[in-house]
Amino acid sequence: MGSVSFSRVIFALKRPGEPFPKMMYEIPGTDEVFISSSTGATTIFDTLGGKWGGITSLLDIFKALIPTLVLRILYPESYLYLAVGFFSILGHIYPVYYRFKGGRGAATISGVLLVLDWFGSLFTALLGLIFGVLVHQVSIARWLGRLLMIPYAWFRFQDPWIILFLVI
Repeated sequence: MGSVSFSRVIFALKRPGEPFPKMMYEIPGTDEVFISSSTGATTIFDTLGGKWGGITSLLDIFKALIPTLVLRILYPESYLYLAVGFFSILGHIYPVYYRFKGGRGAATISGVLLVLDWFGSLFTALLGLIFGVLVHQVSIARWLGRLLMIPYAWFRFQDPWIILFLVI
């Protein structure tokens, strides 16, 4: 399921026959341009707008959240749900259907974290967002909340398997 690229599906439906776009970002303070071939929701947001970017993000969240949640409910004493979550993320980043070239996994990671601890996921994401806004860095806002889940989970669960999953 993780290898289903909703960004590619939505782009193909909205712009049939066009190749998936590469995103170009100017690096501030230099003459250089960073070219990203990432195929995630951010590319859809930049290309097709917020509505389609949001839909893509939600689909990417649910493609990890649903199977991870099902396994957590069916086998509550097992860590099987963490394996399913891991492979959902891995499949998004390295999709088998698209020559292992996928997105960065931000929304897919969020789906798994919501199953792991919905409150902690939202709380640490909010902290990351606040800090990212304060320092005017979108990348920090996007990733710091996920990194903050490591110390949060240590204090909440003190479970080495959960910490190992988050570190990986």
